[in-house]
Amino acid sequence: MKKLLLVEDEAIIAMDQSTMLERNGYHVVVAHDGESAVDMIREDPGIDLILMDINLGPGMDGPDVAKAILKMRDIPIVFLTSHSSSDMVAKVREITRYGYVIKNSGDFVLLSSIEMAFQLFDAHKKIAESEERFRSYVENASDIIYTLTEEGVFVYLSPNCEDFVGYNPSDVINNSFTRYIHPDDVEKCITSLSEVKKAGESDKSLSYRVRHRDGSWRIHSSKVSILNDPMDEAVYVGIARDITDHVNMENQLRRAQQVAHMGSWEFDLNMGVVHASEEALRIYGLGHREWTVSEVQNIPLPEYREMLDTRINDLITGKNYYDVQFKIQRLDDNVIRDIHSLAEYDPGTNVVTGIIQDITDRKKIEDSLRESEELYRLLTETDPDIICTHDLSGNLLYMNQAAAALTGYRVNETSRVNLRQFIPDDQLPGLMERMDKRLDQYHGVHNYETEIISVNGERVPVDINSVAIMKDDVVDSILIVARDISHRKHIEEELERSREEYRVLYDSITDAILVADTDRRITSCNQSFVDLFGYSAEEIIGQKTSFVYADEQQFEELGKLIRERQDTQGIVYTIDYRKKSGEVFPGETGVYMLKDRDGTFIGFIGMIRDVTDRVEAEAKIKKLLEEKELFLKEVHHRIKNNMTTISALLALQADTLDDSRAADALRDARGRLQGMLHIYDKLYRSGDYTSINVRQYFEDLFADISLYTARESGLRIVAEVDDIYLDSNFMVPLGIIVNELVHNASKYAYPGRDEGDIRVTLEESGADHIRLSVSDDGVGIPAEHDIHDPSTFGFNLVNILTRQLGGEVTLLRDNGTTFSIILPR
Repeated sequence: MKKLLLVEDEAIIAMDQSTMLERNGYHVVVAHDGESAVDMIREDPGIDLILMDINLGPGMDGPDVAKAILKMRDIPIVFLTSHSSSDMVAKVREITRYGYVIKNSGDFVLLSSIEMAFQLFDAHKKIAESEERFRSYVENASDIIYTLTEEGVFVYLSPNCEDFVGYNPSDVINNSFTRYIHPDDVEKCITSLSEVKKAGESDKSLSYRVRHRDGSWRIHSSKVSILNDPMDEAVYVGIARDITDHVNMENQLRRAQQVAHMGSWEFDLNMGVVHASEEALRIYGLGHREWTVSEVQNIPLPEYREMLDTRINDLITGKNYYDVQFKIQRLDDNVIRDIHSLAEYDPGTNVVTGIIQDITDRKKIEDSLRESEELYRLLTETDPDIICTHDLSGNLLYMNQAAAALTGYRVNETSRVNLRQFIPDDQLPGLMERMDKRLDQYHGVHNYETEIISVNGERVPVDINSVAIMKDDVVDSILIVARDISHRKHIEEELERSREEYRVLYDSITDAILVADTDRRITSCNQSFVDLFGYSAEEIIGQKTSFVYADEQQFEELGKLIRERQDTQGIVYTIDYRKKSGEVFPGETGVYMLKDRDGTFIGFIGMIRDVTDRVEAEAKIKKLLEEKELFLKEVHHRIKNNMTTISALLALQADTLDDSRAADALRDARGRLQGMLHIYDKLYRSGDYTSINVRQYFEDLFADISLYTARESGLRIVAEVDDIYLDSNFMVPLGIIVNELVHNASKYAYPGRDEGDIRVTLEESGADHIRLSVSDDGVGIPAEHDIHDPSTFGFNLVNILTRQLGGEVTLLRDNGTTFSIILPR
C-alpha cells in the first residue's frame, strides 16, 4: 500500500481528502503546516508521495516546504490549490513537481493525477538510471566521445578528453574544433564533415593531428555520424581514438628498415610478379609495390643475371640455398649499389620470400677498415709512444719502433723479450698485482704509472694505458701504450714546489683568507683565519661562511652583492664577525670572484682584516671633529655677537651726535658691518664655512637695509639674483660693494622724492664670470662727478674692493644711475 503525505492547513479539508484517498487504497498521513511536513519526511522514509497545498497559512508556504523536502530526498510532489491564476503556477515553476491539481476538481482528477505522478516518477528514475549507465560507459570508454554543432562547435566531450589531450571538457566546449586541429589538417576535417552530412555517416576513419595542452601534437583517428535527435542542438556525434603510439610504431618499423637499409620481397611464381616492402622499393628505385619479372631482371647489372637465375632455380629445386651478393643499378637515379639477398622457397604456395639489404655503405666501411688497418700500422710504427702487446706471461707479441728503441731490441725480435726484463725490482710486484687485477676486471682501460729501465740503464717514468684483448670472451693478451713522462714529472715537481711556496705565502699573510664555492661553503683557509677566529681548520672547512657572521642580515646582504656582481672584479664590505670565544669585531672584507676558463663563476676568495683599532680610531676622530665643529660654531657665534654689539654701539653713538655728517658716517659704517654680519650668519647657520648661497644672502641683506635706512617712503629694493654659491672670502667684499652702492642710491638718488626702485641684478656671465648691476631710477650722478676720485670714500671703497676681486666698474648715466661690475668667478 502506497503511503501519501497530505500537507493541508485546513483540518476539515484534510480529513475529507484523506478519507477519500484511504477509501481508494492509499495510506494517508497528514501535516497541517510546513514545518511538520519537513519533520515527517525526515523521520519517515516510507512516504511515497506528497500532496502539497500551495498556501499553508502562517509560516512556510508550499513551495518553500517542497524545496526543503527535495533537498533531503527525491520524492514526487503534487501541488493542490484553489487558484488557477498564472501567478500561482509561477510559484512552483522552478520546483520539480509531478502534478498541479485545482481543489474541488473531483476525486477522479485527483486520483488520476496521483497515479500519473507515480508513473512519471518511475519513468524518471529509469531514465536517470539509464543516463547513469550511459555516463559510466562514456566516462570509462577508452575512446573520446564528442558532439558538434553544424558549425563545428563542441557541445559535449567525454571526461577522458583530459587524459588524451590535457584539456578539461569545460575548457573545450563552446569552442570550434578547428582551434585544436593542426592547420594543415583543418581543410580535410571540414570536407569530411560535409561528406558525413550528405551520407549520414562516415564509412571510414579520418586521421588528423590534435594539439595537446602541453604543446605537442597527437594523432587521432575519428569516425563521425549524424545525430538524428531534432531536440538536440548537436548535429554530429563522433568517436575519436589516439593512434599516436600505433603510428609511431609503424614509423619506427619503417625507420628501422631504413636504418638497416633492408627490405622484404615475395616472388609469386604463379602470377609472375614480385611484391616488395616500401624500403625494398626504395633500395631498387621502384615507385610501386608490384614488380614484373622483366623489371626484376633489369635491375641487377648484366654480369650478375646468370648467377642470380641459377641460384633461384637451385633454391626452387632444393639444390642449394639462396645467399647472394650482387650489384644493381637503381631505376630512379641509375646509381650503382651493392646488394646482399637471402631467400626461402615455399613449395605449398609456390612463392619465394626473401630480404634484400643495401650493403654499399658496409662495403665502403670494410674497404675503409682495410685502409685503417694499414694506416694503424703506419701510425704505430711512427708513434713516439711505446706500443706493444704481450701474452699473460709477459712475453712480448708486438712492439713498435719506439718500444724497440727503448729496449734495444729490433721490432722482429719480440720472441726474445719479456716485459719483466725492463721493470725495476721495486716496481715489479705492483705491476704484477695490476696485471692480475686486469685479468679479473678486464673491462675498460686501466691507467697507472710505473718506471721502466731503458737500454742504457736509466729509470724512465712512464704513464701506461692498458686494455685486455679478448678472444672468445677470454683474455688473450694485453695491449699497452706507454708514454715517457720524464718532462711531465719534472713540471709536477716544479709545480709542487710552487704550491708549497704558495702555501707558505698563503699562511704567512696576516689577513684572514678563505676560499668558498658558489654555495658560500668554505673549501680552504689560511693560518691567519684559524688564528683570528679561534677555530681549528677541521672545524672551518665545509662550513658555510655564515657561521662566523655576527649578524645574519649582513650575511644575506653580502650574498646578494656577490650574486649581483659576479661579473665584477671584487667587493669591499665591512662586516661584524664573531669569534669562537663569542667576541664580536668589525672586519674589512674583500671578496674576489673565482671563474673557470670559460668565465663561469665557481666561487670566491674572501680576505678579512680585523679593523677594530681603525674603527675605534675613526670613532675618536669623529668625536674630535664633532667637538671641533661645535667649537667653530661657538667661535662664529661669538664673532657674530661681537659684530652685532659693534653694530649696536655704532647705532647708539650715531644717535648721540649733533653733527649729521658724523652720524651718517657712523650709520654707513654700521651698514657695512651689517653686510659682513650677514655673511657670518649664513656661514654659522649653513654649516658650510667655505661657500654661501648668493640669493639667500642678498634677500636677507636687502631686508635689513630697508630697516636701518629708516625711510618711511615707497623706496623699494628689487633683487634679481641667480641661485648660485660663491666662496665666503669672495662674498665679504662683494657684500660690502652691494651694500655701499645700495646705500649710496638710497641717500642721494631721490632728493625730494619718497619713492623709487633700486634694482640689484647678479647673474652668471659665461662659465667663468658673474655680472653685478646696481641701478636706480633717480636723478643720476652729475657728469662732472668722477667715481674714481679717491676723496669720495664710498666710491673709493667700491673701486678698491672691485680691483681686489679682479673686476672692473662701469658707470652708466641713463634714466638714473647704473653701476655694472664684471667679476671673475
